[in-house]
Amino acid sequence: MTPSALAPKADTTRPRQSRNRKDVLGLVGTGDVVQPNLLQSLQKLARAGFRVHQAAPAHWIIRGSTPLPEFHCYGEQELRQFTVNKT
Repeated sequence: MTPSALAPKADTTRPRQSRNRKDVLGLVGTGDVVQPNLLQSLQKLARAGFRVHQAAPAHWIIRGSTPLPEFHCYGEQELRQFTVNKT
């Protein structure tokens, strides 16, 4: 097989957007998605098996059933985007 035959096919269903190293969760370009309010986000994460700890007024730490990995969301908008993308 040639190396090109082994390369994975590109995802052509979504427009390609440049990713920022700070956008580890891949939240860039999710602004057009209908997002739940904060309470709905927290409930949806809980139903999906995530534990959410509010560390500061605009800082949430999200964990699954194990201590790692943990995801830090800064602001309600980022928490809602995480909920839409990960659950």
